[in-house]
Amino acid sequence: MSTNSMTNVLEWYLPTYYQVVRGKGIGTTTFGYYAPFMIFASICMPIAAGSMTTYDPDTTLVQIIIYSGFAGFSGGIGFQGSQAAVQTTLSTEDVNLGIGVIFFGQHLGPAVFIAIAQVIFTTELSESLQEVIPGLTPKYIEENGLGDIKNGVPMQHWETVLSGIDRSLTSTWYLCVALAYTTMAGSLLIEWRSVKQKQS
Repeated sequence: MSTNSMTNVLEWYLPTYYQVVRGKGIGTTTFGYYAPFMIFASICMPIAAGSMTTYDPDTTLVQIIIYSGFAGFSGGIGFQGSQAAVQTTLSTEDVNLGIGVIFFGQHLGPAVFIAIAQVIFTTELSESLQEVIPGLTPKYIEENGLGDIKNGVPMQHWETVLSGIDRSLTSTWYLCVALAYTTMAGSLLIEWRSVKQKQS
């Protein structure tokens, strides 16, 4: 709870620091419109998530850093758009309610989709490793963890286990690709209004 709270407070107030205190808000502050950045993020996120599905045990560290960084950049550039939209389009009395709805969605979504990702991962892994570990079930994986699975397998099968884990993670990352594509709906349907109009 504390970790998520800390990151959410930083996500909310760091852009304010950069834009207001440091005058570094070259995006929405300069152009006035938040929608282009949301659309740009919706285009980049599926590409970034899709590139991460190419990870395998031989992927270089440079590729991992670039793809992960691109995913973080693309998600970050569109993250503040919904909050700017609420502050621009709603009346002053309704802004707090709008922000509350956004925060609710930002916390409910991960709670639901991390659980779905876990089901995808454990199901795929148990199917991938049936030949090496007969009777392996998603429940066993959840209760015992990946470390116990790897330690319980003879060394000659470790490469098979790692490949199975890699394939399972790739299947899980396809969920991220799908979620990234769904952001298109919100980005394309968002009302185009300049934050400068609200300020004036």
